[in-house]
Amino acid sequence: MENFYNKFQNRLLSFIIVSGVLNNLLNAYIIEFSLTFLVLVIVIIDIIFNLSRRKIKIPSNYAIIIGLMFCFYLLIIITLFYSPSPKYKYIKSMNFIVNCVTLCYPLFINKVNIKKVMTIVKYTAIVLSVFFIYQRYSYWLPSNAEYRGPDSSYIKLSAVYLALGVLVSISLIYESFKKNWLQVFILLFMILALGSRGSLLFSIITLICFHYHEIFKIKIRKLKGSQKVSLLLLMIIFVGVFINFRNKIFNIISIGIARFKSLINFTEDQSSLGRLHHYDYSFETILSSPINFTFGNGIGSYGILSQGIDARNYPHNIFLESWFELGILGAILLIFITTSVLFIKNTSKTLKAIYFFLFLSAMKTGNITDLWLLFLFLGLILKTHKGNTFNKFYIKNNVK
Repeated sequence: MENFYNKFQNRLLSFIIVSGVLNNLLNAYIIEFSLTFLVLVIVIIDIIFNLSRRKIKIPSNYAIIIGLMFCFYLLIIITLFYSPSPKYKYIKSMNFIVNCVTLCYPLFINKVNIKKVMTIVKYTAIVLSVFFIYQRYSYWLPSNAEYRGPDSSYIKLSAVYLALGVLVSISLIYESFKKNWLQVFILLFMILALGSRGSLLFSIITLICFHYHEIFKIKIRKLKGSQKVSLLLLMIIFVGVFINFRNKIFNIISIGIARFKSLINFTEDQSSLGRLHHYDYSFETILSSPINFTFGNGIGSYGILSQGIDARNYPHNIFLESWFELGILGAILLIFITTSVLFIKNTSKTLKAIYFFLFLSAMKTGNITDLWLLFLFLGLILKTHKGNTFNKFYIKNNVK
């Protein structure tokens, strides 16, 4: 029974990671339903179940981060009183609770089997990425022009390439610590085909930062005879398939590659220019008065102040967003919560590398209510820290 429950918790951990992408797919092609909310409810039930049957010991580092998280959320509640947002401020303050839940959940997991978790994440990411790339290719075929429109399934799914890029990146970072470099290169190519520029850039930065001693020392002669034969056969098959289907392959991945080409003409790239506009407006507003600098404009205020719309909008940088809405104290709290773990020694390098990637992504495209993956891996790192006062938890399979 205990073994079954451990498997259940690890499957649930996998679903937390992939639920966002699966939710978009479900809404676009099957039925409007919040799978993410369902997973969150199951997580909360599991937490309550654990609290009712055993004593949970919280390591000191973990307790500090949870305490700081509580202070950060208390600050969010305080700013509700002066935020100009009439309705969205309540939605945003409630959505942030998801981050708190995912941060705490690793405390209640008996044994984390990272190998099983990442296997599910990897294959889910690969299957859905191939599906998305093919759907995008089919959507733009001349023969399907009559099916295009704002209500098409692809349009509803179109923004999911960003989340898929994150899942593929997490998978390739994990594979890099298993020294599966061929899989790493294939997954990098998949991110290129998806057109997820940030994921590709931050994946490469992460690989360099965590593997700079070995990344340029991969030698074919270290492979065994059977491995060399398998690699040679794989290369022959790949070259043969590429030559015969090169035109179709280029057509399928051309849209993704086009997003990277647009960076060459940076001054004409709307995505990059849009972010610069957000940064400029945010700093201008923050520095416009001592009150804005110190106390911010209140939770959920960015959309109504920048666009005149009481809806989700953010400057695409979590620290800038915190400073704009919660003031300098909010920015300092979030900086300490999210960066302190990077300086903790004796932790899983694999988990820390994945966290580092998620941290870089949040600096480019993040919203403070969408950090549940970041906080989930933060919790996993704190739980498995070898210097914990109560280190009764461990990662199975001895992740390096």
